[in-house]
Amino acid sequence: MPTLNEIKGYKLPKLHTGKEWYIGFYAFNPANGTMQRKKIKLNHIKSIKSRRSYADGYIKRLSEQLSLGWNPWIEQEA
Repeated sequence: MPTLNEIKGYKLPKLHTGKEWYIGFYAFNPANGTMQRKKIKLNHIKSIKSRRSYADGYIKRLSEQLSLGWNPWIEQEA
């Protein structure tokens, strides 16, 4: 019987701000059978306004991909 993590498969991405800016989300990693965090760092973008607008668009695209079944851990292995 599949676990709740396998059924859900991911947690929605969220922007984290502070000293380090990043988009963080969890996705089910079938290799180790657990939810694993993925971070996409944004500190390379200089202006805060640009970071926020870039992050908003990225989160929307990422959420759509995750809802369609995309998994960063499966793609990474291939």
